[in-house]
Amino acid sequence: MEQVVTEFENQVEEQEDNKQVLKGWHLYIIITLVSVLSAVVFDKFILSRQLYAELYAKNMEEFKIDIYYNFMRKLNFLTIIFIPLFLWIKLVSCTLLFKLPLMVKGIIIPFKDIYKIILIATFSLILCNIVNFTWIYFTPISKMTQETFLLAPLSITYFLDPARYSTEAFALLNKINIFEILWIYLVYLQNEKIR
Repeated sequence: MEQVVTEFENQVEEQEDNKQVLKGWHLYIIITLVSVLSAVVFDKFILSRQLYAELYAKNMEEFKIDIYYNFMRKLNFLTIIFIPLFLWIKLVSCTLLFKLPLMVKGIIIPFKDIYKIILIATFSLILCNIVNFTWIYFTPISKMTQETFLLAPLSITYFLDPARYSTEAFALLNKINIFEILWIYLVYLQNEKIR
């Protein structure tokens, strides 16, 4: 009887060891796929020929709009191809920037743990992209301007007049939004779990 209980305990321990936990590369692949998919959907459903005609009709002739639209389609295709590389560079850079002050203070946290923290927090930025896409998708094309694409939903700039600020200041203020704050909070929360 005792041997059966011991075997059962060993099986339970093996099952706990074999539990599938998302590793860093799993999260990276999920984030990359979602990013590529959102870029494709944005390109397909938002950046239409009709939108370009609406935005540039006052400044360009019809055939120039067609040339510009075709050029932007090719450029968007290249951007979509390079998303995994750019995303990896961004994530590794953030990880290194986060790890450096910890190393200076003598706090040892493995790179893979910090990388996983950054990956988890990145889901808040993906949520921002989804909200932004939804917001733009339901905005009528006749009401869209170039500023529509500069505004981030739930940011400070949503409540400000863009004409009162320079483009650079407006872009900086645009970064102060609920999703960026959520990213910082998630990094902090995950960091506290590791310590």
